[in-house]
Amino acid sequence: MQMIYKSIVLLMAISLVSCESFIDLDPTSEITGSSFWNSADDAEAGVISAYNRLQLTTRKEFGGLHLWGSARGDELMSSGTNLVDQWFENTLNSTAPRGVGWEDWYVVINQANLVLYNVPNISMNEQQKTDLLAEAHFLRAMAYFWLVRSWGDVPLVIEPVLNASEDLKPTRTPKAQVYAQIEEDINFAVSNLPEIRTGVQMRSRATIGAAKAMQFDYYLWMARVEGGGAAELNNAIQVGRDILNDPNYELVDDYASIFGDRESEEVVFSIHYDAGNQEVGNLGGDCFPGEFGGKNFFSGSKKLYEAFEPGDVRKDASLHTIPNTGPNFIETDGLQHYLIKYLDGEPYDAFGERNFDRSVIIYRVGGIKLMLAEALNESGDTPAAIKELNEVRARAGLAATTATTQEEVQQAILDEGLVESSFEFSRWFALIRSGRVMEEVEVINTNDFSNDSELVLPISDASLRQNENLEQNGHYK
Repeated sequence: MQMIYKSIVLLMAISLVSCESFIDLDPTSEITGSSFWNSADDAEAGVISAYNRLQLTTRKEFGGLHLWGSARGDELMSSGTNLVDQWFENTLNSTAPRGVGWEDWYVVINQANLVLYNVPNISMNEQQKTDLLAEAHFLRAMAYFWLVRSWGDVPLVIEPVLNASEDLKPTRTPKAQVYAQIEEDINFAVSNLPEIRTGVQMRSRATIGAAKAMQFDYYLWMARVEGGGAAELNNAIQVGRDILNDPNYELVDDYASIFGDRESEEVVFSIHYDAGNQEVGNLGGDCFPGEFGGKNFFSGSKKLYEAFEPGDVRKDASLHTIPNTGPNFIETDGLQHYLIKYLDGEPYDAFGERNFDRSVIIYRVGGIKLMLAEALNESGDTPAAIKELNEVRARAGLAATTATTQEEVQQAILDEGLVESSFEFSRWFALIRSGRVMEEVEVINTNDFSNDSELVLPISDASLRQNENLEQNGHYK
């Protein structure tokens, strides 16, 4: 995505509200009218600023999508860095030092709300205006979809914060209302986004395909987790097939190429970084061994390593395994399996030129095919599910699945997802959809989770202190 820096500094100041607490409003937020939002360039810059805010969800040390979507599941393990051990041990509480705050998402939301509030009043090309508004709806839907799945009931804020006199202490909104807003935003995006963009923007700015991918994810979640039943499942199947029939996307032959190619036809939507524009993510460094210059916060789990079948080409594209010689690494099998999807440059086990600016993929064809297989199998069309599953396996160099019954195929799809989409921030939600969190995640089984409220995150202690209208999730009270 070509970042637009003209007006960005001003616009980022506009959006810098302490949204973890909804209290500390920067006075610069009050300059949203006369000194900005006057031209098409301002409108474009406003949307780009929302994408910049989205980058923060994968850019912070110890925090972001990898904690919310991966750390509590079965694909990662701790390196002994006690700041995040609570995630891997599933012993979180409201004072956990990293990751339980939701402020990054609310900064995205406030920036999207600013676009939706101001851009309709700008005199500009109407098609460009509609496209930009659709992007804001897409980004707001994405933020709330992550929020509601992670924390349950969350404050639903659909108007921008414009000045310090506003009520900045909202209560939590019942999740049914949040889901309804998500669906409304997604529907607007699907109806109004462009189908095609040029270059890297095709994969890193919202398109109809990206909106449909989120819509598919939403319908499948509603069907399997929120009681949507057959109607939502049928919606999911239809949208999933629409994406896979779209000629703009394909299951590419070379699995390893997906993660280094910013314009890969496999990718439907990604969060873009560009070191040349001073945009570098932390994920590569966070995964890299400390003795070789990385931070070594976490690595692939022993379960993930052992899940790759002999001959699976995805293994070498996902993990690099060396003897466990790091002083801070937790001993498991005498090996260290570090994740290389977000790491450019070799050799991996020595100092060399390494860049940490690979795009972070949110939706791609391989994962969508497995989600479609999941939906088809759940609907009773197990033969069609097996077909989708086997296409993913064939690309990996593997034989067809031996699973035949609906129950066997459900497990086979879940197992395939572990190796196909490792460290792509979808595993935790796939486990919840499957209803098999307790069986698949050893530490949850060990801790004997007994309450659904334990599967959502605690509201941070800072948020509770600063907003007395918030109520903690049940397990964490």
